[in-house]
Amino acid sequence: VFSLGLLFLLICYLVVFMFRLILNRPCCVEVTMRNLTSRVVGNQYYQQRRRSYCVEALIFNTNEGQVCVNPQASWAKLRKLSQQKHVKYDII
Repeated sequence: VFSLGLLFLLICYLVVFMFRLILNRPCCVEVTMRNLTSRVVGNQYYQQRRRSYCVEALIFNTNEGQVCVNPQASWAKLRKLSQQKHVKYDII
């Protein structure tokens, strides 16, 4: 019974992992508090909820790619209020 339960959990994990790859959504596993205001480009951000190994984060675009930011960072809160467009990412 224990082996079947473990096998079931492994299969569920693999299905969720593949689902994320197919959707190509970011999954932040760590965030920064560092002020990156000057590097943020565009007028949208993504709000990631905490799910499995993904942490709660605000995801901003930069010229170098996407950056995962702690939603409690004061600069991120201000930037979030000034954004014109808000897109939510609900990571399963």
